[in-house]
Amino acid sequence: MNFTPNHLSASNLSYIFSAVSINAEAGDDYCIVRNEIISSVCVDREQNTLQFVSHISVFNLNDKEISQLVSNLNNEIDLLKITYDSFTNPDGSRDISFFYGHVIFSDASISPINIIKLHSMFERLVYDASYLCREASLSKNLDRQRIDIS
Repeated sequence: MNFTPNHLSASNLSYIFSAVSINAEAGDDYCIVRNEIISSVCVDREQNTLQFVSHISVFNLNDKEISQLVSNLNNEIDLLKITYDSFTNPDGSRDISFFYGHVIFSDASISPINIIKLHSMFERLVYDASYLCREASLSKNLDRQRIDIS
C-alpha cells in the first residue's frame, strides 16, 4: 500500500517503522523514531515533503568552532541541511540539528519500504556526521592537554 502526503499521518508512520521492528511512537503530527539515532519524521503538507529531523549534542566547542564544524558538515554532506543555535543545554553541550526533506509530489505516493530506506539513509548521514563532531571535540581536548602538559 502506498501513501499520498495527505494520507501519511504520524500514526501511519509509526506503524510503518514498527512493522520492521524499529521503535517508533506517534505524536500529534510527527513520529519519534528510536533506532541508531533518535529522530522525528513528519509530513509537511504545504511543501509536500516527508521531513526527517535529528540533533547531536557537542561539548567543549565555542561558537566559532561550532560554526566552522557546521560549515564543514554542510560542505561534506550535500543532502542534509545542518544548523545550530546559540542555546547552551544545562549539561554545557550545544545541539547541532540535521534536516532532510524528501519531496512527494501532490499527485504521487510513497511506499512504506521507501520511507524506511529514506530514514536509513538519513540515519547513516547523521551517524557519519556524529563522528566528525566527536573528532572535532576530541581534537580540541587533545590540544588543551598538550598545552597543559607543556
